[in-house]
Amino acid sequence: MARRATAKTRGVFEREPGSGIWWIRYEANGKPKREKVGRKSDAVALYQQRKSEVRAGAKLPRNMRLRRPTIADIGRKAIEWYTQHHRKDLRNFTSRMNSIIAGLGGQEAESVKPSEIDAWLSSHSRWSPATANRHKTVLSKAYQLALKNGDVSMNPARLVDHRPEKNRRIRYLLPDEEERLREVMAYTAPAQIAALD
Repeated sequence: MARRATAKTRGVFEREPGSGIWWIRYEANGKPKREKVGRKSDAVALYQQRKSEVRAGAKLPRNMRLRRPTIADIGRKAIEWYTQHHRKDLRNFTSRMNSIIAGLGGQEAESVKPSEIDAWLSSHSRWSPATANRHKTVLSKAYQLALKNGDVSMNPARLVDHRPEKNRRIRYLLPDEEERLREVMAYTAPAQIAALD
């Protein structure tokens, strides 16, 4: 009897322990499938149903021939996560993520290659290396969150080379700053000259 009970719950799991929301995991045509169900008893029943359907070669419901998540899908979920967690950088994250979605959003998150991400970043010739790196970081964070949710199994953005940043910048003094500097120089210069004598 113990074996049967174990077999019944195989493929049924709670993604977040204690949440009361149960999922099922199974294979169809050699590809892993996941479905969010709800109560454990319902998950066990649906798992058994799906296994029977797969064995019988039945055509799964259209919505269960799992459309793989796109970059747009994981990007929107990441924005939602940032919003729910009241992150201070939400505005910048959202702006950059929307830019990524506009450029790469239609691609399947699992199938995009690091070289494709790198090429997209390079296509923005007006971006500084720092700007390209910030976009790469945002995409990588979206993949990290998707990995935690079980939506993807890898993070290709992590394999994209970081662009070297030149942190030097030319800064000109404001008129009042220049005036104060001249005053200080006029006051200290005679004393320094005298000290050299």
